[in-house]
Amino acid sequence: MPVTRRRAAAAATAARVVVQEEERDAAIEISSDSEAGSEWRSSSSAAEEDSESGEEVDISDSEAGDGEGSVEESEEGSGAEAEQLGSDRSEAACNKIVGLRRSGRSLEGIKLVECKAYLKKNGLSQTGDIAACVDRIVLHWRFKDGDPERIYPRSSFSINCKGDVCRGDAVLFKQKVYEKSGKRHAKCIGKRIVAGKVTKESYGREKQQHTFTIQVFWSKGAGKLPPLHLLLVKGRNLYRMMTFRQPWANEAERLKVLEEKHSRGDDARRVRALNRPKSAGNRCGANIVLP
Repeated sequence: MPVTRRRAAAAATAARVVVQEEERDAAIEISSDSEAGSEWRSSSSAAEEDSESGEEVDISDSEAGDGEGSVEESEEGSGAEAEQLGSDRSEAACNKIVGLRRSGRSLEGIKLVECKAYLKKNGLSQTGDIAACVDRIVLHWRFKDGDPERIYPRSSFSINCKGDVCRGDAVLFKQKVYEKSGKRHAKCIGKRIVAGKVTKESYGREKQQHTFTIQVFWSKGAGKLPPLHLLLVKGRNLYRMMTFRQPWANEAERLKVLEEKHSRGDDARRVRALNRPKSAGNRCGANIVLP
């Protein structure tokens, strides 16, 4: 069939329509990819913000495992490689500490992240500064080779400190143990004696209640606790029955720590006294009848 001008023009028009449709489809695909990319970037930045704003961060985990893995990797296997690399560093840190302890050398100069890697591997608490973590590692080695109750015998807690315990005290106390029922008035299942060291004490912001963190040496009785377990005890429960401590090598140093604690205690009592009249005044004002 001969090609006329009209048919040639129609064919050219159809070709242009096809090209325009292809270009439009290509443009749509490009815009779709760009949206997906922006969504990935926004979710990545959100993940970074969440990781930065997190209240609790486990240093040992971040050092030993993920590296920069707070945001998902786009390439498969890169996260596993980073985790493997972190695992190797953790293993090297543990071997380093084991070597130092076996040779009888001190852990002076050891890094905090290395201490936390060792503590994590052995299922121990990783909280505290470098001094607290080193002390925990040393105790772990002492308790591995000996009985904690023989290392810290009951007779060594010879000073009655009921009502006045401070950070750094090695204490022996008795407390009631309650069943874990989730109820406010739980059933008492017995009593236990706990020996340990006060690693931290603080007054709460809302109610100014005094709370002690005790690293357990040994315990006896109901609900026996493992060595080096961290136990939170309110002051009124710590002092309720009996509380004894070991003498310090330098009691003058203890007086300084005690003085600082008393200063914070005075501040907490002032805050509590200021909060009480407000609530009491509101209750009294509700009973006043104006003429």
